Amino acid sequence: MKTRTIVITLFTAPFLVLMLLGVVFFAYASYKDSSSKAFREKTVYPAEFEDFHIEEMVVRGPDSLFLFGSYGIIEQLPAVLGTYDGGATWTKSEIRNLTSFAKFYSMDDHMILESYEKDADFDAVYVSGEDYMTWDSIGKYRDYRKVRIVCVNDSVPDGGPKCKLENGERVYAGDFVESTLPIFARNDKSWILGSSGNRVLVYRIEDGKAQLQHETSYGGKDVWLKDFFVKGDVFAAVVREGWPSDNFALLYSTDGGHTWKQERVSADASVYRLDIRDGKIFLAYYHVGRKSVSILTLPLE
Repeated sequence: MKTRTIVITLFTAPFLVLMLLGVVFFAYASYKDSSSKAFREKTVYPAEFEDFHIEEMVVRGPDSLFLFGSYGIIEQLPAVLGTYDGGATWTKSEIRNLTSFAKFYSMDDHMILESYEKDADFDAVYVSGEDYMTWDSIGKYRDYRKVRIVCVNDSVPDGGPKCKLENGERVYAGDFVESTLPIFARNDKSWILGSSGNRVLVYRIEDGKAQLQHETSYGGKDVWLKDFFVKGDVFAAVVREGWPSDNFALLYSTDGGHTWKQERVSADASVYRLDIRDGKIFLAYYHVGRKSVSILTLPLE
C-alpha cells in the first residue's frame, strides 16, 4: 500500500507543480498586462488595423483619437486613422502614394511625415487642421534637428501651404537640464520632466534657464520617461520602471508637482499618449500583438 502511494505521488507531483506554476504565471501575466482598477478603460479592435503599423498617436478626451502610421512593410502607404466616437467608427485618410519609407514625428505642435519615394528626394509633408485629414507638402526633407515650422497668418495663394520649414537648430530638453532622457511637456515647452535614478524632477523654463521646481522619489527603481503632459496644476507622465523592466505606471500630480500619485498601466504597448481636460486624465496606448488601442480615463478629485 505504501509502495503504491509513493509511486502515485512520484507520477502526480510533477503535474501538480506544473499546474501550480501555470496558475502563478497566468496570475502574474494578468497582473502585468492589466491596468489599475482606478481607470475607466475602453479597448477597441478596428478592422482598419489590419496590416496597419502605428508610429504616433494623438488623444483628445475619451472619444477623439488619431493614429498615424502606414499600411504594408516594404512598400508603405502612409495614412491617418481618426475616430470621434471612441472607436465605434473610423475615418481613414491616405496621405501619399506607396513609398519605400514613411516616418511620422511631432514638431512644434504639428505632425510631420517624412516620406521617400523611388527615384526622388525625401519630402517633408505638413499636416494642418484639427482633424489631421488635410496635408500640405512644405518642401524637401532636411535634418529635422536643424529646422522649425513657421506658419503664416496672412493670406496665401489658393491651394498653397500655410506653413514652411526654416533653418534653425531645434531645442531639446537636454539642452537645459542634465538627467536621464528629460522631456518637454508635449503641449507646453516651458515645463521639463527629468529623472535621476528613482527621482523624478520637475523644471520650469524661466528667462531661458531651467529652474528646479519639485522632485519626488519613485519606489526603489530607476525611472524612464515615456510621455509628459501639463494642464494648469495637473501634471501627468507615463513612466517605465528601470530597464529592461516592462512595468509601466501613470505618475500624476494635481497640485503643480508638489505631491504625486501613481497608477499601474498595461505594459503590452508600444506608444503611450496623454491628454488632460474636463477634470480627467486620458491615456491611450497601442497594443502591438493584439492590434488594439485602449483609452483610459482617470477622473481627478
